[in-house]
Amino acid sequence: MSLDAATRAELGKPLSKALSQQVNNLLDLTRSHFADTFRRLAPLHDIEMAPSQTRAQALGQVETLLRDTRAAAQHDFVPLVPEDDAVFTHMLRSIEKLTRAHGQATSDSYRACYQREINYHLAMITVSPSYT
Repeated sequence: MSLDAATRAELGKPLSKALSQQVNNLLDLTRSHFADTFRRLAPLHDIEMAPSQTRAQALGQVETLLRDTRAAAQHDFVPLVPEDDAVFTHMLRSIEKLTRAHGQATSDSYRACYQREINYHLAMITVSPSYT
C-alpha cells in the first residue's frame, strides 16, 4: 500500500512519507529478527531420513518427542508455553499434509520435492524445542 499511487495521493506527501518509513522500519525489523533463525535452520535442508525409516515412523518419533516435552511439566523440566505447543502442533499437522501430498504425487520429481520438504520440517521441529 505504501507504494500504491492512489494511496500516496490520498494520504498526501507527509503521511505517505511517514507510511513508507514505517513500512521500511518493519521490513528491517523482520529481516533482523528472522535472519538469525534462517541462518540457524539452513543446515537442516541437508538432513535426510535414514533409508530404513518410513515417514510414519519419523512423524511418530517427533510426536513422541513433543508428548514427552509436554509431560516434562510434571517433572523437573521447564514445560512448553501453550503458544509454543500450538506452533509445534501446527507444524506436525503441516508435516502430515506434506506426507499425504507425497503419497498422491504423480511423478518421481514431485515425490522427491515433497520428501525434501518433509525431511526439512521434521528436522526443524526436532531441533526447535531445544531453542525454546
